[in-house]
Amino acid sequence: AEVLYRAKNATRSRLAKMSAKPESGALLNASFLKRNGLLDPDVVAEIHDSFRDRDIFWWQVFARETLQILYDDHYPENKSRLLSTAQDILDHRLRIFDKPVSFPGRVDWHLDPLENKTVPLQYWSEIDYKNPKVVQDVKYIWELNRHQHFVTLAKAFYLTGEENYAKELFSQWRDWLDKNPYLFGVSWTSALELAFRLISWSRALQFSKSSEFFTPELLLSILQSVEQHARFIAQHLSRYSSGNNHLIGEAVGLIYAGCCFPGLRDREKWRRKGFSIVFQQLPAQTFPDGVIKEQAVHYLRYLFDFGILARTAAAQENMPVPQEFDETLEKMAGFVYALYRGQRLVPKIGDEDGGQAIRWCEKESDPYASILATAGYLFNRPEFFGEIDRIDEATFWRLGVAEKPNGMTIKERTSQTEVSHFPHGGYIVIRHSAKNLEQQVVFDCGPLGFGALAAHGHADALHFTLAVNGQAVLIDSGTYRYQCQPKWRSYFRGTRAHNTVTVDDLDQSQPLASFQWGRKAKAVLEKFDQQGDRILLVGRHDGYAKKGVVHRRQMLFEPPGQWTITDFVEGKGVHRISLNFHLSPCRYEIEGSNAVTAVFERCRLVFLFSSDKEFVMDIVQGQEEPFILGWHSRGYGFKSPNPVVHLDFEDDLPVRIETRINVAATQ
Repeated sequence: AEVLYRAKNATRSRLAKMSAKPESGALLNASFLKRNGLLDPDVVAEIHDSFRDRDIFWWQVFARETLQILYDDHYPENKSRLLSTAQDILDHRLRIFDKPVSFPGRVDWHLDPLENKTVPLQYWSEIDYKNPKVVQDVKYIWELNRHQHFVTLAKAFYLTGEENYAKELFSQWRDWLDKNPYLFGVSWTSALELAFRLISWSRALQFSKSSEFFTPELLLSILQSVEQHARFIAQHLSRYSSGNNHLIGEAVGLIYAGCCFPGLRDREKWRRKGFSIVFQQLPAQTFPDGVIKEQAVHYLRYLFDFGILARTAAAQENMPVPQEFDETLEKMAGFVYALYRGQRLVPKIGDEDGGQAIRWCEKESDPYASILATAGYLFNRPEFFGEIDRIDEATFWRLGVAEKPNGMTIKERTSQTEVSHFPHGGYIVIRHSAKNLEQQVVFDCGPLGFGALAAHGHADALHFTLAVNGQAVLIDSGTYRYQCQPKWRSYFRGTRAHNTVTVDDLDQSQPLASFQWGRKAKAVLEKFDQQGDRILLVGRHDGYAKKGVVHRRQMLFEPPGQWTITDFVEGKGVHRISLNFHLSPCRYEIEGSNAVTAVFERCRLVFLFSSDKEFVMDIVQGQEEPFILGWHSRGYGFKSPNPVVHLDFEDDLPVRIETRINVAATQ
């Protein structure tokens, strides 16, 4: 079925190419006007007027001045950041991930900022955007063309009434339509990216529709492009092996094309198809315990926002939301709560692409606190509010609330040690609270990722992270970039970048392509035992079974701060065994041949290693040869050195390695 689906799409693309011409997207097509009954200027004027009069989102029921006062009262710092960012956009200065980009004239929508070159305008399927010789990293071009900065300009106009913001918005919009003709250019190479654009357009237009620069003629050009976007998405949905978060995002794009743009014949078809997919796929792509099957926490943020966007549109259309859908969103938030609780940190599990479904605000805020605030209100979960200081701006725009509810009853902890177990997703979260010492371990004993590709999973079985007193100390290395030198993509998603064992310098799972794994390690939790505040976990995986090797890890916690990790590498013959512990930047000291002290701002870790075989211990930082080690990424496009405690063995199996980590608060 998948082969037939892809062959059908390829044939459709070849046929469409024969008649496609790179004409300006701002030129109106007669067949578009006729098909949608828009040949009569009076009809267009009527649609334009009704579009201006029709309110879609909750905040539009307020008088504009009332909302301005409400916003200014609750988010004055955000307002300053909004106007500063909007001014940068007026000056054609933008930031794309780690890269500041400045355009001296008009915005170059096809610019590869990493190479400072413009990608030629070609038919979409002929652009080999995965080839670094064509585009260094296409995500940088896609990010600009998501038009999330359009929302910034539109919101600045709405909250100030100053027309210069709307003038620039619609000038850029016209320019984009002109320079990105249907089916030509990098902007048309991904159905998901088209969906992001539709989401941004729907929000931006609602903020800016009262502007004098929003004319009936411009609305017609936008509607034509919306129809083209929706048709492309509907024909190129990410089905079968690629049907992960992309499919859900594409469906939300169809929903917004159908719900937010009047006068288009196929609105109801897009709307119906979008809701059908989202309501089915969000639960299908999430385990019953709230862990998303992609095993990537950043993508949970995408799915949660997609869910909220769909829910908002359903409310606007008076469409009932399935109970299972809401239950899924609540369980997702419950998983975030377990990760976030106490430390207010979430480890970088799996891939992270630096993006967001919609730009809710310009001032950087904690996206996981935002999930808890939104879910706390939607699902009456008062305990979620115990982990946040205030209601963030994203929740304000989602739900129309700006303050935490009164009269909440939040349950107190019943013991010093608490465990949250997510058996389907494969995560165990251990929290221990003692005087001056709050600790949290997240232990990974779950599947690699979702479906045949497991595209966004990392080879991290039996990996764990440790946070102490609100500071990440044993870390996940992150993602860095998707399209870059292959060695970096391989490193950051590979086993060596995680706090676990590697055998013969191989990953636990078999990497095939940048978003594809072949043979996948299967992890199993063999034992979980809690005796008061004492916790014992035992897990194993079969990632090295073809080498005749099994890795089993035992983790024992004994209060107040003693963690004993025992790694059993079982098999026969001589193998090279490596064990890595990735530290966030800190001061450290090697003591003899088997001990390390690492001093962080809020705590101190003392490592003591022992084994039944000889080993060499070292601290590696910022290394590229003979292999990459000692790098972490705080966000997409960023990488910097960090210290890694590295142990090497080369001996006959079996090997037993014991690591004692003593955790103490710094005085």
